[in-house]
Amino acid sequence: MLKCSAIVLLITAASAEVSIPPITPQITGIFPHGLRRGAQVEVLIRGRNLQNASKLHFASPKITGAILEAGPYRVRARIRAAADAELGRHDLRLLAPHGSMLNWLDISDRAESFEKEPNDSFENAQPMSFPALVNRVER
Repeated sequence: MLKCSAIVLLITAASAEVSIPPITPQITGIFPHGLRRGAQVEVLIRGRNLQNASKLHFASPKITGAILEAGPYRVRARIRAAADAELGRHDLRLLAPHGSMLNWLDISDRAESFEKEPNDSFENAQPMSFPALVNRVER
């Protein structure tokens, strides 16, 4: 009798519907990781479970962002910083229907440029004025 009850209990537990919550978004990188105040930049956010991301939220109203495209592993977004945005690191929250993820973005007042290839020799060196912020292209 005890054996029969254990089998019934096991079958009942196995047939119960299990509700697994969706996995929240995870950000593994942002490129570029900042922008100059008074400018706008298109960023690429990489990670997992980014599908259906719908909004970027910043604590400062002087920084705004819009999602241009969202897929499971990457989000393209456009971010703007007002000319009087506070310099430094700012929280960035990516919102999706299945959760949100917090990361950061830097606001600078330095001239900003992107690395240009090829640049492995003196002849191919990229001219620059300092101080400057150079965004290295991911390979």
